[in-house]
Amino acid sequence: MRSSRIVLTVAVLIATTLLGGCYVASQKLPAGSGPLIDQQLIGAWETLDESGKRTSDNTYLHFVKTNDEKPLVMVMVDDHSVTTYEMHSIKIGKRQMFAVKPLSSTNSEEKPEEGFILGYYEVKGDDLYLNLLDAKKMKALVEANKVKGVAEKSDYGKVTLTGTPQELANFFANTDPAALIGGEKPARAHRISTAK
Repeated sequence: MRSSRIVLTVAVLIATTLLGGCYVASQKLPAGSGPLIDQQLIGAWETLDESGKRTSDNTYLHFVKTNDEKPLVMVMVDDHSVTTYEMHSIKIGKRQMFAVKPLSSTNSEEKPEEGFILGYYEVKGDDLYLNLLDAKKMKALVEANKVKGVAEKSDYGKVTLTGTPQELANFFANTDPAALIGGEKPARAHRISTAK
């Protein structure tokens, strides 16, 4: 299922998303505060397995600052492809969210997402932890009219949020992240270099 790669890649941060179909995207960026660029992300990161160890088929994330006025570019490299994303850091309350939008991929089989793939992240020292929003949980919230959106019919189908930036910010500010992410451990990556 595409979702397992999404979690690894987003856990790495997002590739998972593109492979499987079961993920949450938004037509608009949630309104938030904080700098456009999270400086602590800049550099290269290597994904780790659930026990925190390297694997033979790791994915690498490179966060590149191209301009002070533009979001970071995230380059995800694995043994199958190289995919670039526009990476927005959004602070909502005390929580740090990310919104990534695919820009290009060497994998021609993947249809690029047109919206922003959403999740939470946290940097602790040299470790980066990532969680995508859980499509099944978000589908239930869309169907209960707790948040504006459209959900595919299958239990694990894609969910697209359609609210305004402020509506999305209000929703995320007033909802516990545990109610929005799956029960799995966050994806983890370890810093292997910083920007010079």
